[in-house]
Amino acid sequence: MRRRLLVGSVAIAAFAALATMSSPALAGPPNGFFGVDFEFYPDLPHKQIRMLQEARVKDLRFTLTWRAAEPTNGDFDWARWDKLIGDLAAAGIRSEPTLYGSPVWATGRTVLGIPVDGQTQATAPVELAHAPNAEGYWREFVAAAVQRYGHGGTYWSGPYRREHPGSRPLPVQVWEVWNEPNLQLFFQPQPSPARYAILLSLAHDAIKANDSRAKVALAGMPTRVDFPAWSFLRQLYLVSGFRQDFDIASLHPYGHSLASIAHDIAHFRQTLRDEHASSMPLWLSEFSWSSGPANGGISRGLQGQAKALRRTMKLFTKNRRKWHLRRATWFTWRDPTPGPSHSCIWCQNAGLLDASAHPKPAWRAFRNFQLGRR
Repeated sequence: MRRRLLVGSVAIAAFAALATMSSPALAGPPNGFFGVDFEFYPDLPHKQIRMLQEARVKDLRFTLTWRAAEPTNGDFDWARWDKLIGDLAAAGIRSEPTLYGSPVWATGRTVLGIPVDGQTQATAPVELAHAPNAEGYWREFVAAAVQRYGHGGTYWSGPYRREHPGSRPLPVQVWEVWNEPNLQLFFQPQPSPARYAILLSLAHDAIKANDSRAKVALAGMPTRVDFPAWSFLRQLYLVSGFRQDFDIASLHPYGHSLASIAHDIAHFRQTLRDEHASSMPLWLSEFSWSSGPANGGISRGLQGQAKALRRTMKLFTKNRRKWHLRRATWFTWRDPTPGPSHSCIWCQNAGLLDASAHPKPAWRAFRNFQLGRR
């Protein structure tokens, strides 16, 4: 979820024009190319799952929050994700979890039960002098999640069979490791490629040790921020062993225009080429426009959101081979309940459904594009 857009330059438009003009038009994306992200709510009602099916959504991205899954050390509570992952699988929709969110017991300290030292779930569980066991706890959590929901996972052979008899299991195939580590909001105490590389390596080893068929996705990163995705990526490649620790690169190409989005994807792809990773698959694990009052930027109003969504889906479809796009995931499914706690203003109106779960024009635009009505 990107928080702050920086002003672009005239060169962006020219660069993006070249990027988009050089790719041949395609009849349509492959089945499952466009996914949806689900956040802000504890569960997904069956009516909304049917709407996902109607729009031919095959993959749903969501945050599997460590803090909620393991509230105390070694005491796992999978009930929320059993229901979500199981209900989705029974409907033919595969889950794509983002592993994120440190519990205070693993990374912080408390006095009389109150967290101190500013520890939040965004605290990265690596190289913490006051929490030397955090890295081990993180590795154990990742391993437990994969053992439950990966190929051969205990959930599929036990609870899923009981709750969804006769339904085909859909084990998790891709695990995204953390969210937007190039933003302090999500990687505290501050963004650090070296520390994220450690976090990724620990997760990679835990994932592969428990499911050799699983893929590891780099955390999605926004572009128009103080520490842009390509700069963070370039520094990651300076860390020994980094390039062996992931299978899919991820990007959150939020921008004010199609030209800026195209420029940023092409720039990120060029960085991969520069690092001799030309064939690395790229997942746009978040892209979005807001239905908030039009402001000339990411907020476009109700009809403007739908129009921008459709044009962006066309852009990605047209250039998916050129940019080696694996998937593009819309952020987000449903607007959060209004409140002052949301740090992202435009995110409050980024859903395909409003906070009352009523479909917006963007929902119809997304569904129609998926059905070939472009």
